[in-house]
Amino acid sequence: MKEAVRFLIVLVLLLIAVLFIFLVTGVQNIRVGYFEPFLPHGLNSLFSTAGFIFVSFGGVLTTASIAGEIKNPARNIPLGLIAPTITVTLVYAVVIFVVTGVVSAGELA
Repeated sequence: MKEAVRFLIVLVLLLIAVLFIFLVTGVQNIRVGYFEPFLPHGLNSLFSTAGFIFVSFGGVLTTASIAGEIKNPARNIPLGLIAPTITVTLVYAVVIFVVTGVVSAGELA
């Protein structure tokens, strides 16, 4: 288990490094005009997409299923569910902002 955790930590750090490089280089190439029109399909499309993405984060059932093996589950399970969801949501929002600002709507479609 410890070897798997170490591997996952290295993998996540590499993925974060790749995202960071993408964001740093992408922010320099953002074109404000690509954000117009903003929400062309209305708020319903925004909320349905956000719901789909939230569900795709997953992990909730996996985390709950290993609760018996976690030290201090009353503290660590809520922390393990909430902190990653907030972190991934923020990272996802920033990445989508950069992608939308760098690539035209036609290319994204």
